[in-house]
Amino acid sequence: MYWQEIINRVLRVKEVDFSGFLHFQLSINSTDEKKRKELFGGADVATLADIIKHITDMPAPRKRTITLNFIVMEGIPVDVEYLMNLGLDADYFMVKLIPLNNTNQSVDNNLQTYANYKNYDRLVELGEKFKENGIPTCVDAIAKCEEAGLCCGQLAHIFV
Repeated sequence: MYWQEIINRVLRVKEVDFSGFLHFQLSINSTDEKKRKELFGGADVATLADIIKHITDMPAPRKRTITLNFIVMEGIPVDVEYLMNLGLDADYFMVKLIPLNNTNQSVDNNLQTYANYKNYDRLVELGEKFKENGIPTCVDAIAKCEEAGLCCGQLAHIFV
């Protein structure tokens, strides 16, 4: 099944079966296509240009827009201007920015957080760039779960 067919099916379920209220989120993580592929384990991922064009060629969502989710990491680009040039449209999309948690997995994969307790304002500033361009944006808080081993993905590795 092609990615376009999957998106079409999910959007049909969202718009028809759930009257537009289903939350549909795509994990994107970077605006650099080479980095995106690398972050997804070498998978053949759809390009952002193709995703944005495909979705904006359809009728706008009735209630909830589609969320483009970025786990924000040091050295991994999230380029607002690039996305705007691709046609990122607030009628179709919102952006969610999540700080990378400092976990054993992130360390093992040489990934570093972009923002933590001391410099959370960096993540907020990135969110403001989207908002300045009219894109609704959710900036997730930084949780103190790292010390307790409770961050996303950590428990799975403890009990495996």
